[in-house]
Amino acid sequence: LLPYGLSRAMMRRVNEREHAACIFYFHPWELDTDQPRQRHAPLKARFRHYANLSRMRAKLEKALGEFHWDRVDRVFLAAQAA
Repeated sequence: LLPYGLSRAMMRRVNEREHAACIFYFHPWELDTDQPRQRHAPLKARFRHYANLSRMRAKLEKALGEFHWDRVDRVFLAAQAA
């Protein structure tokens, strides 16, 4: 639901100011723009589930290009060793 610019700013803050790694989590269904619509679900649930669904792939591609990524086990093992 958050705009990419806000997500990017928060990740940069953690990386640059706190010198820590971030976890960028998304649900696999957030990339499926053709998923069936649940018309009878409550309005709040439908909004949360479908808002900006068509933009998620572009957000993910931007994040992949702008940040360094690695597996969770490597990131946290390296942090423990430091």
